[in-house]
Amino acid sequence: MSLQDLLGSELLGKNGKTVPTTDLTSKVVMLYFSAHWCPPCRGFTPALAKWYTSQKKKGLDLEIIFVSSDRDQKSFDEYYNEMPWMALPFAARDLKAKLSKKLKVSGIPTLALVNQKGEVYSTDGREIVTEDPEGEQYPWVPPTLEDALGTTFVRSDGTEVTLADLKGKHIAISFSATWCPPCQAFFPTMKEAYEKVNASGEKWEIIFVSSDNSQEEFDEYFSKMPWLAVPFADRAREKALSKYFEVDGIPTLIQLGPNLEVVNKALRGAVSADTDGKDFPWAPNPVQDVEMAVSEINETPALIALMDDETDTTQAQFESILSELATTHKASGKDEALFLMGRSSGGVLDQIRKLTKTDQAETGTRTLCNGDMCMKLKNTTQIVLLDIPDSGGYYKMSGELSRENIFKFWNDYTSEGLAKERQQLS
Repeated sequence: MSLQDLLGSELLGKNGKTVPTTDLTSKVVMLYFSAHWCPPCRGFTPALAKWYTSQKKKGLDLEIIFVSSDRDQKSFDEYYNEMPWMALPFAARDLKAKLSKKLKVSGIPTLALVNQKGEVYSTDGREIVTEDPEGEQYPWVPPTLEDALGTTFVRSDGTEVTLADLKGKHIAISFSATWCPPCQAFFPTMKEAYEKVNASGEKWEIIFVSSDNSQEEFDEYFSKMPWLAVPFADRAREKALSKYFEVDGIPTLIQLGPNLEVVNKALRGAVSADTDGKDFPWAPNPVQDVEMAVSEINETPALIALMDDETDTTQAQFESILSELATTHKASGKDEALFLMGRSSGGVLDQIRKLTKTDQAETGTRTLCNGDMCMKLKNTTQIVLLDIPDSGGYYKMSGELSRENIFKFWNDYTSEGLAKERQQLS
């Protein structure tokens, strides 16, 4: 990956002429997603221009690229005339769409930071402009997980435990608060699992990261917990961890391995379903039930088998195919994706059927062949690909739902061969 791979071969300079992307040698490149029609953007752009000019005068090696969400060339030209930096050409709409999807841009203005390798390392540019007006934190590289965690934690009795003391253990990071009813409801479940797992001889620790409003609230809540916590007074650590894990709601429970590698970013569901800890450390299966991935679907492309009318045997065949495909995709190093099973009608599955217009039975007879086994499928069984990050796009697989066709459908999507088949969620 390089900046050229990310931004294309040419950019637009302030003199109206194109500039080869290879000429962009700045250590820090900021991608500014904005539009003339967006009031918050028009409010932020002058402040950003002032900040940018100030940093350039100080000699900081940075550049900003305007990535427009304007509706037409005229609006782009008028808005870009107010900016002192380069831009992605307005005509490069496909490239702009890919950038928005890759960076999961769901709103504007967004200011993202990339390096010379084309690697996005922060989407907190607006916060940087506001909180670091003098550029003292340049090049604004986010802390590592170890930096964010810190070195010392406390128990409710006041004793301290260091990060080094936790070496060799799985660690769950628990974002929670007294004022949060779902947190209160989940707490007994988490406590039961914690006690049973440790009683079985496994090494598991939990670190509570509080979103409470006061020291008093924290103390009352933490007094019930048999695990560790980040000291409430250390608000900087709470903020750093929340940002590192992109926590936007609580309760959130994240499982880390003995080497601080992320094992499961959505541990709450796994713990709720297995308080005995039989599946500890709850590494997620390559294929999940759709009901367990509701929040992730909004941020990650998902291939979903809708098969609530099929027998357990047929569902197992689909799971085998999706598991193989998920493993292959992960090994490829391509962007993150979900592979999901819709086993039971109701709830999320019915909503997906409605949104993708797959709530009506197909005509004709179809079969599933996998290895040495073939079986007839119900007319309601479907394979759909939700790509909500792509402005609510989806794709519906047609024809026989064989292993080969499912693999081809997915590979066509990842190689952008399904663009003409894209539909819009209703």
